[in-house]
Amino acid sequence: MISPVLQDNYIYSYMNEALIRQVEIAKKKNKDINNQTISDGTGIHKSTVSEHLSSQKRLSIEQAKSYAKYLDIPLIRVIDDNIVKYPLVAYADNYGEVLMRQPHQNEIIVHPNEIKTTGEYGIYNEKWQSIHFYHPEIHSSNLKKLDIDNTYETINVDNMIDDLAYLITQQGQFIGEIKKFNTKTYEIEWFSLHTLKTTKAILIKAYPILSVTKTKYALAQKIQQVL
Repeated sequence: MISPVLQDNYIYSYMNEALIRQVEIAKKKNKDINNQTISDGTGIHKSTVSEHLSSQKRLSIEQAKSYAKYLDIPLIRVIDDNIVKYPLVAYADNYGEVLMRQPHQNEIIVHPNEIKTTGEYGIYNEKWQSIHFYHPEIHSSNLKKLDIDNTYETINVDNMIDDLAYLITQQGQFIGEIKKFNTKTYEIEWFSLHTLKTTKAILIKAYPILSVTKTKYALAQKIQQVL
């Protein structure tokens, strides 16, 4: 296990290397750029700018946004592709239906506090500013690895009653709490937290929701990826 001090240093270097690299690029284009001009342009105190550019202090997402605006570059260039991020693979509408992302929707979720990805995917809902995370390899027809004793157990839908899940059905894709499941007909019944109604459909696959993040409260941020 990484000690808190080493972990912080590890995060600082990854969060700050990108900023340092972008500032160096900017200085080659404009030799008048220095810590004072950066401070004036971002509103970040000069001493803090110095600490960021020497990797002595970790920058926050909000500070990264200020640097990106000042340098006139996409936010991801300041945050860096090395930071832990998760793809947004779909968007949930206000009825709980899950819609696959369109070609113009190229967003990711960044987690500045994490140093190792868990390989999860995110489904975003704009109205509630929430992200439902699931793992592509943890579902109703696969095996789940248990971290405690390194053993495996089969996940079936019967084990997921009253659990929130990402449901792929013959009638569409949805997010809801599983209430009933018929093992013979594969008919599933779930409660939608979006509509407060119960719906039935023929299940193809169910992914348990591993966590829900509210972006307006959490450090995790939804940002545009750069192709």
